[in-house]
Amino acid sequence: MESDLVTLNELLQIRADQDFTSVVEQLRRAREVFYEAVASRFEEPLQKHLRSLAQDSYEEKKTLARWINGELRNLGLAVKCPKTGLDSMLCVSRDRATSTGAFRLRPFVDNTRRTVSSVELFPMHLTPHFERIEPFADKWRSNLRDEDGQGERSR
Repeated sequence: MESDLVTLNELLQIRADQDFTSVVEQLRRAREVFYEAVASRFEEPLQKHLRSLAQDSYEEKKTLARWINGELRNLGLAVKCPKTGLDSMLCVSRDRATSTGAFRLRPFVDNTRRTVSSVELFPMHLTPHFERIEPFADKWRSNLRDEDGQGERSR
């Protein structure tokens, strides 16, 4: 913990003679160190808190998964899939064997593939996930390019 704070403090020391590129690289590294520290410090309290929450029914599992994903998103974190190592979100789906549903991990990069499944909530390892891809980013980029006269504008 102490070393994270020292490293972060060092990375936040910007000199007046530094060029823009080195400042940006240094601040990006500071952001990475910060989110790695948040992930490592939040994991145990989250696991402990989750043990106290209801998760017996399908509806309780859905509510819990929504809450977990919201908390993680607000902290710039995700669940790291133990099978693939991919940043993932927690989902719940109906399970054929039981009416209570099952927890599943869905990777952000391939949101159609589910990787881990369990009727009981499994221990979750957290990872930084602070970079977002806005859902309409490509469409807006295309529209802006079209407005600059670099192509036909689509509607």
